[in-house]
Amino acid sequence: MLYKPTKLIVKNRGHDISLQIHWLKSAGSIKINGTEYFLQQAHWHSPSEHAIDGIRYALEVHLVHQAKDPKVKHNLAVIGILYKYGKPDAFLSKLLGDISAMNDQIHEKPLGFVDPTHIDIRMGRKAYYRYIGSLTVPPCTEGVIWSVQKQGQKQPIFIPLFLIFSVLFLCFSASVASNDEEVEDEREFDYNENGEKGPHRWGDLKVEWAACKNGAMQSPIDLTNDRVKIMTDSVKLQKNYKPAESILKNRGHDISLQWPDHKAGSITIDGIEYVLLQVHWHSPSEHTINGKRYALEAHMVHKAADPNVKSKLAVSALLYEDGSPNDFLSKLISNITDMTDEVQERPMGVIDPNLIDIDGVEYYRYVGSLTVPPCTEGVLWIINKKIATVSKEQVHAIREAVHDYAEQNARPLQLHNERVMELHGPNS
Repeated sequence: MLYKPTKLIVKNRGHDISLQIHWLKSAGSIKINGTEYFLQQAHWHSPSEHAIDGIRYALEVHLVHQAKDPKVKHNLAVIGILYKYGKPDAFLSKLLGDISAMNDQIHEKPLGFVDPTHIDIRMGRKAYYRYIGSLTVPPCTEGVIWSVQKQGQKQPIFIPLFLIFSVLFLCFSASVASNDEEVEDEREFDYNENGEKGPHRWGDLKVEWAACKNGAMQSPIDLTNDRVKIMTDSVKLQKNYKPAESILKNRGHDISLQWPDHKAGSITIDGIEYVLLQVHWHSPSEHTINGKRYALEAHMVHKAADPNVKSKLAVSALLYEDGSPNDFLSKLISNITDMTDEVQERPMGVIDPNLIDIDGVEYYRYVGSLTVPPCTEGVLWIINKKIATVSKEQVHAIREAVHDYAEQNARPLQLHNERVMELHGPNS
């Protein structure tokens, strides 16, 4: 094991019973049969998912790793460690104050440098089980290499355990990015048209990304007048945004402004509330209008407050053309420039998403997909008809900040496949 300290984020997604910790940069790796697997995150399940001789333990941690080489047969490797009741676990004790502070809140919090070697992994010093299995949550991808530490480790007594459960209270766990969320690990894909991880290969890189290749409702598309259905009974898009604490992230493949507390408000579509998660930018634009591609495109990503609705994600998009500087981007540009070529994040304080100039008066609407892996379908797209302006210097700063392969981070246009495209607005 070649783990090393690096910056960490603790995430409570609200619908998880697992505390997730994500290392922002490389936290090192393990080698299995000569293949290197990089550590992505760790999360906990209670009671343990694995059992030994029929005995289920109090807690189980999963350390999720991904192969450096995307072409290997087994792309994921998970180390599982079982905990039994006893003395407090030293690693969890360091997190408990932050866990309790996130009680019942969908939240993420940076914790600074944390060393994954402090998780008591004894592979090589203790006996362990190994087998080929699957993810333990949807999409239940098979071909995962499991290494489960044989001897149950010591685990926190009642009070710390209670704090964990008070934070993480519903039954869903995301061992890797769930299929209704964009992948954030910039090493997993790129925009090089001729590369092995380029857009035309996304669907081959992972089983759970198959929709990128086989989906019939993929995005982006060209919004053409001859295909648009005019909606004469349109109403203005209902927005209820409000200022909230934010984080600016350079994800390597794009620049993203995120509201981690999910307190930045929502939009309402067909009576369904969609909570704002983040906004990010693509250059040039991904969608085109009557074949015209624009300088930049913003995607405001929302998630349904009700997990049982058909369309769980809604994205409102804003296209920008070359012109005067964009006021909202002007507030971010110095921080974006400081993050050039570095996968990192920084707190931005309170930012009002209303300042992103999406008026919602006239807009295109259709059902498509995420434009990055896993290319999940069923996404409600709202594309503002009014075009904003952005300066060439602002576009250049955004392109320079991301990694070289993502300076043009627009997915190619996808087939319409006879989908209905609507144009809403008072003058439609």
